[in-house]
Amino acid sequence: MPAPEAAARRNIDAALQSAGWHVQDFAELNLSAGLGVAVREFPLARGHGKADYALYVAGKLAGVVEAKKEGTLLIGVEVESEKYASGVPSGIPAHVRPLPFLYESTGVETQFTNRLDPESRRRRLFHFHKPETLAEWLDPEQNPPPLLPLENGKPAPRRRRREETFAELLSRTFDFDVFACVRCGGRRRVLAYVNKAGGVRTILEHLGLPTAGVRLAPARGPPQAAWC
Repeated sequence: MPAPEAAARRNIDAALQSAGWHVQDFAELNLSAGLGVAVREFPLARGHGKADYALYVAGKLAGVVEAKKEGTLLIGVEVESEKYASGVPSGIPAHVRPLPFLYESTGVETQFTNRLDPESRRRRLFHFHKPETLAEWLDPEQNPPPLLPLENGKPAPRRRRREETFAELLSRTFDFDVFACVRCGGRRRVLAYVNKAGGVRTILEHLGLPTAGVRLAPARGPPQAAWC
């Protein structure tokens, strides 16, 4: 395994263990080790390859983790984890098929999709969920299905909410359109994303802009009344 990918796996191992998962190789699989067991290089049904990590909760498969080297953009990577989620061999016990909990991680950045959510979409995480959390989500008594609205006396089809872009969120929150050119009034386009600190610093230096963060003033207590 190339060094960058091996480093990412070590970081993911540590992050899973920190969340309470027992990380094991497939050849040493021991589901009695604890509530949550993360299995490396888990073989799937024919045509689905191997999941980088398969997540067992209470002895049954519940999710997968797709590992990528640090610096990889995770946008679009969920296609691979969805392939793994639908490739569980027929003889392997699973809570839900396809598997509902999908993670994509570089060991530094992690995104997550909960397919039990009626309006499921990927979300950025700061850490992996604990096995106890996934176990609660899988318990139908703890999480009854939401009531569906009715149309003509029948459950209405779910309409998936469109995911808003970061630019749209900025515009809605601050009334500021990042794609509007302040010079000509035209529309800007995104040509590329720069997410490496070195690249961002080089661009800022070329533009003559500060590269250091804004220094925050120290915290202070609430103002006191003149008579105190």
